[in-house]
Amino acid sequence: MWYELERIFAEHNVKIDKTISLFVGDAAGRKGDHASTDRKWALNVGIPFLTPEEYFLGLKPADFTLPGFHVSSLPSNLPAITPTSTPLLPQPGSPPEIMLFVGFPALGKSSFYRKYFQPSGYIHVNQDTLRTRAKCIKAVEEAIKAGESCAVDNTNRDVSTRKYYVDLAKKLDTPIRCILFSGSLELAWHNNLYRAYNLPEHVASKVPKRDLLPYGAFTSFQQDYEEPTITEGFSEVKKVNWIFEGDDEERRRWSMWLQIDGK
Repeated sequence: MWYELERIFAEHNVKIDKTISLFVGDAAGRKGDHASTDRKWALNVGIPFLTPEEYFLGLKPADFTLPGFHVSSLPSNLPAITPTSTPLLPQPGSPPEIMLFVGFPALGKSSFYRKYFQPSGYIHVNQDTLRTRAKCIKAVEEAIKAGESCAVDNTNRDVSTRKYYVDLAKKLDTPIRCILFSGSLELAWHNNLYRAYNLPEHVASKVPKRDLLPYGAFTSFQQDYEEPTITEGFSEVKKVNWIFEGDDEERRRWSMWLQIDGK
């Protein structure tokens, strides 16, 4: 809504001065309020917020809470990848391998592939693109037989799902490793909202549009999730912790309150 307001004013060569703007609302997170979304909206925009009682009656601010997920709750000192004792990518000339990704949607799996594995020639295998697991397995087998490594960029939430690829690796006598993309349901849902609705224009114009995934996609993953271990047949399991990457405007937008009181 704010972006649209700015756009309309800009058509008349008017720039809104946030320093003399304010927002008055009753969804302020106080005891008895139905929500806290008015206050969160003002924080997102970057303008002062007042309740009707404060603005019209001159009352002192009341105590309030802002429920729901905010990125400020995330730890800031986690390593990007663990363990660090082994390289992320094998030495040049190594035999082809299968790299299996595991994690909630919207935790950066595809971006991680583009940053690290695509430049090294790994084939990208993704069920959103290929539509069925059978086609994914076929694509992996064809890649390995052609001497090419591949990264399976799906959620791969449980042991039974991952077993298809572990069994294929055994059949082809090729190594298989796993990368676990670590992050909570709340973080994943926040990222889902951000990439669907709040990307800066200079970023959105350069990447494929991502539709909002339904909340059920995240709760079903959480319900069925089984953490991967080497006992499944992986030669290694690495963990990737979520670390935001982007310019100042991207970070500003990603750091906004995007969930409506918890969802």
